[in-house]
Amino acid sequence: MRRAKKRSSRLRENTDPRIKNFIDWFFTEYRNRLGRPYHVKGGKEGNLIKGLLSTFDLPTLKRCAVVLLESEDSFLSQTDRGIGILANQINKLAGMIQQPMLHPAPAAHLPPADLLYRKGAADHA
Repeated sequence: MRRAKKRSSRLRENTDPRIKNFIDWFFTEYRNRLGRPYHVKGGKEGNLIKGLLSTFDLPTLKRCAVVLLESEDSFLSQTDRGIGILANQINKLAGMIQQPMLHPAPAAHLPPADLLYRKGAADHA
């Protein structure tokens, strides 16, 4: 038993502090926004957040979670809006965050929409 305790304490020491930060923040936001407590599923959700943090920084992940909690999307509104759904729908949620385009295409170089439509329709006729 002592060996197991040493191992688990070593694992905790190596844990990314952003994981706990996010889960604590999410727990509070969930309760404040949805009016009910959120049951944290320990290691499972910690691993999901660890994976998300390998792609997204903490502020972006929090913005995605806010979108999830506030969304009126028909699919999302039928879920528990928990961390599992956040991980499953992260690409959709990240796309819903309004961010300025880094390099918007100049409008002068785009053909009018009706030309695109006609060209596409002619190609499929």
